Amino acid sequence: MTFDRDFSRYAPQIDFDMPELDELDLTLAEIRELSDDNLLKLLTGESDQGFISPPLLQAINHEYIRRQMEITSKTHWTILPTFIVACLAAVSSIVSLGISIYLLSHS
Repeated sequence: MTFDRDFSRYAPQIDFDMPELDELDLTLAEIRELSDDNLLKLLTGESDQGFISPPLLQAINHEYIRRQMEITSKTHWTILPTFIVACLAAVSSIVSLGISIYLLSHS
């Protein structure tokens, strides 16, 4: 609770004009067409295209995170060759074990 100069219970009325802000207006299709660098500039405030409303900021953030998840969810190129080498190693060890057992039983 604030008091004015006469100690009334009501706050003083202050009139001021809000500055005109250019508001950035993007559709979801336009957001998807932007590059990662442009999305990051919008998120960090480096872009001077205007005021970004919270819902638009959330949509931009969602698109940027979606792209990053696509990049990180791709498997590394070494996964398949490593699997193939491991299978070959397992098969060769089974074959060598079978040969060893066969040679020991016939000697």
